[in-house]
Amino acid sequence: MENIDFQSIPTGLAISEERISQMHDGATQTGQAFAKRLEKLTATLDEATTSFSREADALIASASDPETRRAFQQVAQHRVSHQISEFRRTLIQSSEAERADILRQLSAHAEEAKQLADLHGSPVQMLGRMALGDTRRLNVSGQLTAPLCRVRADDQRSAGARRQGNRASKSSTILAFGNSTSNAV
Repeated sequence: MENIDFQSIPTGLAISEERISQMHDGATQTGQAFAKRLEKLTATLDEATTSFSREADALIASASDPETRRAFQQVAQHRVSHQISEFRRTLIQSSEAERADILRQLSAHAEEAKQLADLHGSPVQMLGRMALGDTRRLNVSGQLTAPLCRVRADDQRSAGARRQGNRASKSSTILAFGNSTSNAV
């Protein structure tokens, strides 16, 4: 069993199933909000890209001769790439504060989850932090120790059988050895 450093145990955390459920729900909602926001930003960029490409296609289609068309095509490609990069840069800058806020919330959830994970590193640690005499603690403790007791009992039975088997094989070896030496004389 690992040693617990009581100096590193965080304080001020509500250690309950309700708090863990609340934290999980909050982190899930925040993550979903972040994913939706990214989807909206991606959709906005895709719409702008489509619009810029349509404008470029219209410009190229307006050219009458092949040389003018090639020139318009080069200008349109440069113009579309410049418009998309500018729009993307503006989109990133305009959404930076909102994205940073959501990431801060997710970071806070992650830090709290890490602290709670430190407190609930094993069932033994969790039981150690529950109130003594609590019925739930006794139930959980019984559930944890019952399989261990069965395993220990099975180990003891199999170890006893092995010992008896070893004794029987040693005595048969001694008897066999004794019989072979008496016959030789």
